[in-house]
Amino acid sequence: DAPVTGTITLNAYINSATSGVTCASGAALPCTDPADVTLKPKPPVLAITNTADKPSAAPGDEVTFTIIASNHSTTAVTDGRVVTDVPADFTLGAWTCEASGDATCPADKGNGKIDQSGASLPAAGGTLKYVLKGTIDSTAQANTDIVLNAQLFSSAPGVTCEVGKMPCTDDAKVTVKLKPPVIAITNLVNKSTAEPNDVVTFKIVASNNSPTPITDGMITTDPQPDYIELGAWTCTASGGATCLIASGSGALDVRNASLPANGGTLTYELTGTIKSD
Repeated sequence: DAPVTGTITLNAYINSATSGVTCASGAALPCTDPADVTLKPKPPVLAITNTADKPSAAPGDEVTFTIIASNHSTTAVTDGRVVTDVPADFTLGAWTCEASGDATCPADKGNGKIDQSGASLPAAGGTLKYVLKGTIDSTAQANTDIVLNAQLFSSAPGVTCEVGKMPCTDDAKVTVKLKPPVIAITNLVNKSTAEPNDVVTFKIVASNNSPTPITDGMITTDPQPDYIELGAWTCTASGGATCLIASGSGALDVRNASLPANGGTLTYELTGTIKSD
């Protein structure tokens, strides 16, 4: 292979065995004349790739992005800059940088958005590998995409990207998939023993502690339990939930109850009287 820089010389010769022949230049035989070609380096050709470790994830899940900035040319770059954005509904965490092919990371680690200047990418394989972690926020909506954009800049003369125009860029995305709801109900009575005609109070708590809301909850009790005459009940909401009916009497039969994610709770207090016969 030819050197990246320097001069290539081709000499041309003429000679003769004829008596008395001379070179027009006055030089001794053989007559010669060199032609030079000065080599200049090709402009750098850079590339960046950006991949996520999973195609989909739920709010609260960790996602890892791997960003690789590389030099695929015979000309070194010493002013590389690697930058990411900050995706919506996503909290960026720690990142690390690993260099290969004699490249140099401006910093070996950091936190949050990557914005590293002065990256050295030597010719023919200089590579920087960034691994960036983050967490999907609880505000992320189902079937939306978390998109992280990564870019590689350089102001070297004539620099180009292997794909597209400068800056080199690549997106990685993760589709938000909500986890199935996890709901619970507890039922406590205010006394463990009672006599006929005593009034007891049941505290029934329906809750959703998962990252996925529900809007079709059905909260019921036995329609008419043995030996208890059910009386009045009240509803108290917390965690963003709403009581569809604030009070009533008799057995609970609540339909389309809304229990928001991460703590939506409906608390019912239901009284009853122990039957005497």
